[in-house]
Amino acid sequence: MLGIYQLMEVIMKRRNVIWVALLLVTMTVAVQSSDTFDRFFVSKTMRVDYFHTGTKTSEIFSLDQVYEEPIWAGSKVNLIDTLNLGKYLVKVFDVQTNQLIYSRGFCSIFGEWQTTTEAAQGVYRTFHESVLFPFPKRSVQVVIAVRDNQMHFQNKFSTVIDPNSRFVNREKHDHGYKVYQVFNHGPCEKKVDLLILGDGYTAAEMEKFRRDVQHYVGVMFDTS
Repeated sequence: MLGIYQLMEVIMKRRNVIWVALLLVTMTVAVQSSDTFDRFFVSKTMRVDYFHTGTKTSEIFSLDQVYEEPIWAGSKVNLIDTLNLGKYLVKVFDVQTNQLIYSRGFCSIFGEWQTTTEAAQGVYRTFHESVLFPFPKRSVQVVIAVRDNQMHFQNKFSTVIDPNSRFVNREKHDHGYKVYQVFNHGPCEKKVDLLILGDGYTAAEMEKFRRDVQHYVGVMFDTS
């Protein structure tokens, strides 16, 4: 029979083997996800604008415009959403292989409006909304699904988008706002971007705004 110390040594060795195996699996998944991104996407953003119309019990999606934006600030590894959150789910399929290459759950202003008395009375309203995903290298099918009463996602909207189409708006927009970096903890695809807006500050109060931002950021990150 094994002594207590020999038994502990065996347990520790097995535990180390398990940790190494888990590490190798994690590294393999990360490499595969990175390969998936490079295979299907470039590091830009495709923004799909659409109109969302309906009442409490009905909704219709209609395509407005597709845009190419210069930077993809999301993860290049976690491309498929596994959290099962949100009332809506956007799914992106590679047309050539029919492979799901991106998905993300989300909520929308229209979904909030559906809870109002006006919506329950059958009044139709239209909201302008957008979904974002990495810019594809070739044609994709974009699907938006909605949860039913059993909380299952049902496809409600689908369209095929050719990233090389002349109908994709590639115009560069200069918003005219001054932006400055408070701090940088790493590349945007591996971090969460926070934007602080100076609503309520006048042009003459920009120095005060910057001081307030530094104070706010300090409080936010120094508080655990």
